[in-house]
Amino acid sequence: MMPYIMDGDYAVVTRRWNDRDLNGKILAARTFDGMILKRLLLDLKKRYMALVPLNPNYPVIEYNEDSPEYTIVGLLVLVVRQLIGE
Repeated sequence: MMPYIMDGDYAVVTRRWNDRDLNGKILAARTFDGMILKRLLLDLKKRYMALVPLNPNYPVIEYNEDSPEYTIVGLLVLVVRQLIGE
């Protein structure tokens, strides 16, 4: 089932992700503008990594671990949404 993340949701991430297969998983990344949640696409044979948005209106970001623009923070484990009132 595809995650459905809305503006105002709280995302809980874990920093203990180094021992997991991350292909297809949703990661939190820090950018110059703030935090983003993207699905990680890995192709180890082609040595290709990309951060794929859940919203198809946004572009796919080619990712390089040495890129200063994006720093992986953690693996998404839970999304919390306030349904009624604020």
